[in-house]
Amino acid sequence: MKRLALGLLLSAAAMSMMAASAAAQTTTPAATTPAKTAPRPAATSFVGVWSGKITQVGRSDSYPVVLTITAKDAKTEYANQDCTGKLTRIGASGNYVFYAEKITKGAYDEASGNGCIDGTLTLYKSGSTVMLGWVGGFKDQLIMASGTLSQQKPATSRP
Repeated sequence: MKRLALGLLLSAAAMSMMAASAAAQTTTPAATTPAKTAPRPAATSFVGVWSGKITQVGRSDSYPVVLTITAKDAKTEYANQDCTGKLTRIGASGNYVFYAEKITKGAYDEASGNGCIDGTLTLYKSGSTVMLGWVGGFKDQLIMASGTLSQQKPATSRP
């Protein structure tokens, strides 16, 4: 009887130690690297070449802008300022689409005090027009511009 009790006691102790050991050896899933996501395509209703004039808050004059949106890319052109921007689509909701703009030609140059600055664009499609809202920051100042663009032609090639 003493052997049976001792055997049961040893078995219980061994099981208790195994349970404690298993609890202490919890595994953490391996860290995963997020998969790169492909660029999001433009909403089909926005694909095309859009042009018009936009007005910057605090300025009396407007300036022309051409917005080219394809299924894969988008860009802005500010001919009067000799600037071009690459647009990265951030998202869309209903009749709205949102882009971040990086100036790729004619970026602001501190030495000369000339050029264009990066910003964000919010586009709203209404019938055959696109309303554009642009926001950027410069030297602790919020810069805003807006205007209405008309479709010139469907975009057939990449910008």
